[in-house]
Amino acid sequence: MNCDNRMNTLYAWFDGELGPAEAAEMERHIQTCPRCREELALWEEVRITLRDEAAVINAPPGLATSVMEQISRGKKPRVLMFPMAWRRGIAVAAATILIACGSIAAVMQTDLLNKTHLAGNDKNPTFEPANNGHEVTVPLPDNNDPAQGTGSPGETGNEEPDTEPDTDFPKDEPGTDGNKDNDHSEQDNATKDNNAAETDATMVALLNTDKERVIHSTLVRIKVAETVVAQDRLSSITSKYTVQQGQRDSIVAVNGSREVFELLTNQDEAEPLMKELGVLGQVTAMDGSDKDISGQYNQQVERYQSLRAQLMDASETEEKQAIEAEMNSIVRNLEAWEKDIVTHKIVVWLEK
Repeated sequence: MNCDNRMNTLYAWFDGELGPAEAAEMERHIQTCPRCREELALWEEVRITLRDEAAVINAPPGLATSVMEQISRGKKPRVLMFPMAWRRGIAVAAATILIACGSIAAVMQTDLLNKTHLAGNDKNPTFEPANNGHEVTVPLPDNNDPAQGTGSPGETGNEEPDTEPDTDFPKDEPGTDGNKDNDHSEQDNATKDNNAAETDATMVALLNTDKERVIHSTLVRIKVAETVVAQDRLSSITSKYTVQQGQRDSIVAVNGSREVFELLTNQDEAEPLMKELGVLGQVTAMDGSDKDISGQYNQQVERYQSLRAQLMDASETEEKQAIEAEMNSIVRNLEAWEKDIVTHKIVVWLEK
């Protein structure tokens, strides 16, 4: 069996992604192949080292208070009925948001706690239905909206007071301020429609299950004489490309030390970047790996569609909040995967 052709299978077996038949075949090969056993022992060492160095992240003090303040932030309305059921709903929503986001910092980055849900809690105009079936803007206090034109008085100046209640709102004549207000309203509506269309287009692309999604990564092992000099040269090389540096680790093993660098770059820049890494020392291995996540991605999309249908049928506030929190979590996962498939992860080992 050719180990160079089987390296991707070794990684998949190490991650537990192979089926029973393929896994059994790989295990038999590992028992007879020293090179694969050495590679497997190396990855076991990396996994144990990363696990031992992982720190337990505890919830910061005052977490619950901070979350509740974010929820209740904003001016309260003049009259507000707040039954116990609604308080329990907020508590459940806060817990759900924390579980979905994972930390208080992630909660602050989301827009789940920044939306105004109480009528009259902001200063935007509200709409009151008129008798003629049209919408008329009724500004709330402190709006400072200009008054609409009421037309010009009659020429005689002897009009009798109208004793009948006004059932029709004044119509805007050409050239009055009312038309200006209507123009602004039409522009605002057009802006909202454009924003909604952009959001819909983004979601359509995000929920597309016909697209093949593959994450590309490459492990480059380089034998260097001086680690510090090699690190400086690596920084000089990456500065010429669009590179985002990820995790960095230092590993001391029985057979020597190792500096690990994770580089994230565009697909079209990955190949020329890896070619330049040869100046750092002797390249002992350059193993590429392609992981197809289309199946996992499509499962998440199906779950999102199912939750959206459940949200339409949900009647309880607590149930709706729990469904929306899970939907938002799925969207964040899909967005992260979409970023991963357009980048190439290069893991550089500087070994001495």
